[in-house]
Amino acid sequence: MRPSTAVRGVDCRHFQCMDLDPYLISNYRMKAFNSRWRCPLCSLDLRPKDLRIDSFVQMLLKETEPEVEEVLLFPDGTWEKGAPVP
Repeated sequence: MRPSTAVRGVDCRHFQCMDLDPYLISNYRMKAFNSRWRCPLCSLDLRPKDLRIDSFVQMLLKETEPEVEEVLLFPDGTWEKGAPVP
């Protein structure tokens, strides 16, 4: 599923992003306080103030059709659409 607002933590070392709204909603609703505000990808402490919008991923989302869930990124920074998901 494509994110509407692609974010990741300022201290996270991975390139994968997550969707802002579901991250915030799930953490506000979580009953286990010790599990709140953890990056779902790398488990680092990740408070809302530590989130950053990934402008490159946002650009890709704007420039591709909603059914495109994958792009190929090349070393020179160029990219092309992957196969659409049926």
